[in-house]
Amino acid sequence: MTKFYQLDHYHSFKGHSLSVNIGTFSSYALAESYIDKLIDKAGFKLYPRSNFVITEVTVGAISWANGFEQTENGDIEIKNQY
Repeated sequence: MTKFYQLDHYHSFKGHSLSVNIGTFSSYALAESYIDKLIDKAGFKLYPRSNFVITEVTVGAISWANGFEQTENGDIEIKNQY
């Protein structure tokens, strides 16, 4: 299956959690190198490197197919039930 890597930046603003999609890359290394280009730019430099998140995405993969449950820590995917 085809994979790509999504780069996002997460931060809070006036008590709300915000995410900014930076882009989609063909490799993890490419996404990581783009963090190096942004880390000292306006806005981004106010936050630690850990606010950048790279997510591996597989084309055609289905998540959350069984629904989700709400918990105190956020929503969690319901795994296969046998």
